[in-house]
Amino acid sequence: MSDNLFFQTQYKLDKAYYLECFEQSMPSQQTWRDYRKAIILAGVGALLILLTDVLPYAAWFLFILGIVEALSVKYKKIWWITRQMWSQAANNIVHLTVDHRGFTTTLTGVKQHIAWKDIKTIKSTSKGWVLITAKGKQYLSAQCLSEDVKSVLEERAE
Repeated sequence: MSDNLFFQTQYKLDKAYYLECFEQSMPSQQTWRDYRKAIILAGVGALLILLTDVLPYAAWFLFILGIVEALSVKYKKIWWITRQMWSQAANNIVHLTVDHRGFTTTLTGVKQHIAWKDIKTIKSTSKGWVLITAKGKQYLSAQCLSEDVKSVLEERAE
């Protein structure tokens, strides 16, 4: 990577961006493993309801909590996007700077920097890249990046 890499852009955190972010960074298939906690909670609650008379409120609470957990897995995408749209960041402009030091984003006066050395993995997706650090994931859409930045990300992607 050259030391003269410098790129600035901005994009809006709207519903379309959040939708792309979720679809590109989360696994698309739901498996029974995703429902494991829901099944355990509902099962324990059902057993307590059927087999004991002790604490019926707690037993019903566990059972209903299991159902709510199953619904949160089933409708994960809708719930995640809704939560993002309710956040203070929604519909604001993000200023992104990419240079030889890494990625710097500024949103409503808050700066966040991800250094190249802090990025453990870069995963290429059909519409962008997922940067994985020790602190979590960051999604970058290819729509807002220059060809230079795209080529650097492609070189570093696994």
